Amino acid sequence: IGYVRQLGAEGLLSLSPDLIIASSESGPPEVVEQIRQTGIPFVMTEDGFDMPSLLSRIATIGKTLEAELEAKELAQSIVEKMDLVNIRLAEVSKKPKVLFLMSATDGSPMAAGTGTAADSIIKLAEGENIFSDQSGYRAYSYEALAAAEPDVIMMMEHSLASLGGIDAIQKHPALGMTPAALKKNILAIDGLFLLGFGPRLPEAVAYVADRFHPGLGATDSIAR
Repeated sequence: IGYVRQLGAEGLLSLSPDLIIASSESGPPEVVEQIRQTGIPFVMTEDGFDMPSLLSRIATIGKTLEAELEAKELAQSIVEKMDLVNIRLAEVSKKPKVLFLMSATDGSPMAAGTGTAADSIIKLAEGENIFSDQSGYRAYSYEALAAAEPDVIMMMEHSLASLGGIDAIQKHPALGMTPAALKKNILAIDGLFLLGFGPRLPEAVAYVADRFHPGLGATDSIAR
């Protein structure tokens, strides 16, 4: 249906929905109001990149769909899995310095600071975001990225592909000199799995944690 902040009422309404469940980031406001005025039930869920926000979204959707029991069971399963992952993470004594690259087109790489889904995943997996003193996604020079000396470089799969793959990063005049590139600690992960903060959050945290901390076995702790 398009980018969440740039929705079009005509396109949405052409689908003849009986109910719309939306993120509170949905917009622009005038489009949301136009949809509301049609009388179609319109429910907004709470945003946020943490467990309480995720559980709130599940509860809201469960209530909206008259599936509160199923929502409670799902929430309980997620909590139990996260508890198991956190037991493993309690063994971590050293946090790797992590760079999350959102994009790197036109020579202006965008990296994640605080208040982002990427920052939250890094912290949940016991990593240290190298740009935790900045907020949001910001443009940096390649020299600034290299100077931060990340131990791990994370990005979405399509971002790595746009850069030319791991080999291209290792050959890059700036990124290639980072500890992450020298040790080939470059992670490319499906964007929705990594940053979606949905029911697969424990699996995403465990997956990242096992790559931040080899031998931790976080993924094994919740495997079924």
